[in-house]
Amino acid sequence: MNCPRCSGPLSPVPGRTYLFCEYCSAFHHPVAPDGSVDRILVLGEEGELTCPTCREMLRSATAEGCGLLQCRGCSGLLLTQDDFALLVRTRRAAREEPPAEPTPLNAEELKREVRCPVCRKRMETHPYYGPGNAVIDSCASCKVVWLDCGELTAIERAPGRRW
Repeated sequence: MNCPRCSGPLSPVPGRTYLFCEYCSAFHHPVAPDGSVDRILVLGEEGELTCPTCREMLRSATAEGCGLLQCRGCSGLLLTQDDFALLVRTRRAAREEPPAEPTPLNAEELKREVRCPVCRKRMETHPYYGPGNAVIDSCASCKVVWLDCGELTAIERAPGRRW
């Protein structure tokens, strides 16, 4: 598959559900049949915060009644810790498909440095200790969580208690 931006070859990002173009540094996200990524409804209003990963503007979005921000470039998600917990509980409880096979945690992801879009301080990068093997970023000061594209779906589909 080639990059829609520059026609360069797209490479899979290990442990993720998206592709990356090394020529123009663009991300390509497979889109769900309903046109959404991670089943997020984008409301479209851009705010003042920028993505900690690709520096694009974050735009307002919603999922299961939780307000959040989504990056228009890499489709990462910024949400409060409370909304993150509610969203995970809601989605896991409603899940009808069997759980996905667990995947090993990529230790290299723990080495990255992500700056909080709100306060610009370094976020804590750590494994999500609920169901699923995902590395998430959180800011204790601002009480927000950053999820890369596909991490919410990985957590939703993980084996373990459904709540």
